[in-house]
Amino acid sequence: MKIGIFSPYWQIMGGGEKYLLDIAQYLSRKDEIYILSNENIKEKANKFFNIKLDRIHFLPEEIIQTKNMLKRLTGLRQFDILFYMTDGSVFFPFSRKNFLILQSPNHIPPSTFFNRLKLLNWKTVCYSQFIQRIIEKRLNLVPITLPPAIDVDLFKCDTTSKKNIILSVGRFFSHLHNKRHDFLVDVFTKNYKGVFNGWKLIIAGGLTDREGEKIVDNLKKQSQGYPVEILANIPFEKLKSLYQEAKIYWHAAGFAEDIEAHPEKAEHFGITTLEAMAAGTVPLVFNAGGVKDIVSDGKNGYLWGTEEEFMEKNRKLLQDGKLLRKLSESSRLRAEDFSQNKFYEKVEEIVTK
Repeated sequence: MKIGIFSPYWQIMGGGEKYLLDIAQYLSRKDEIYILSNENIKEKANKFFNIKLDRIHFLPEEIIQTKNMLKRLTGLRQFDILFYMTDGSVFFPFSRKNFLILQSPNHIPPSTFFNRLKLLNWKTVCYSQFIQRIIEKRLNLVPITLPPAIDVDLFKCDTTSKKNIILSVGRFFSHLHNKRHDFLVDVFTKNYKGVFNGWKLIIAGGLTDREGEKIVDNLKKQSQGYPVEILANIPFEKLKSLYQEAKIYWHAAGFAEDIEAHPEKAEHFGITTLEAMAAGTVPLVFNAGGVKDIVSDGKNGYLWGTEEEFMEKNRKLLQDGKLLRKLSESSRLRAEDFSQNKFYEKVEEIVTK
């Protein structure tokens, strides 16, 4: 089969792009895969995700972005299957089978008459039960839920050699769903002497614009004088080593936000939380959004809703090495539920159905 794959965010290379590239990498084993973008994403895919695109073909993105319907018809009808990561826009598709990937509440198209007509020829796909429920409510349709995958073997390590490191991973940006790195730095620095003495906080993330640079600068100023590292655009191998060294993983996206009114502020899935768990790093994540599909409170990590609860659960972990080791192992086992093989089985099922 000939399969086309497109995201309007290839240059950002976030979780959504990794998701599409995982699909592309698997299907390229037996199908002809065309990514609608220029070839410079090959290097980025390898650097940031350890994904090699040697079997992938590339075509100009104008095929899908053109306003000329005839040109779009001609360009897209060559594909048996099209995977389209929408930015909120939707069009009449021309491939034999079409999958519309809705990665966040902000990307769900308005339920207008014309959009409902367009959606008749799309199968919608989302990451998590969190997004699934929102799609069902807004569009009155049931999407396919296909959670992202990770290569669990890639993150395995000797957990007895871990260090006193708390890690948080997430892109440095302020719009859509702010990762609330500022809150994490504030909690760590003001409780350093009483709780976190002897520990280091490392925050790593992607950086793609000037706003992100300002956030990084502010975080460095905020944490000055404390054992805090702010790392931007690090290679995948470095990130992997951080997952393997850290004992605890923090995530705060959605904290202090009205999630009911603005669900886009919550984490849509939480792939970095899952990568940390695969390395046996115990997650303490804000209790909202897609991470609730991954973490069971007290079983393979902790969910928290307030700063007080966050600190209480941190103290519990830091004071009880046996509990930390137990949750480390259970978090690693939980990550195996999101293995590449299980993801590939689901991808195979939806493209052949």
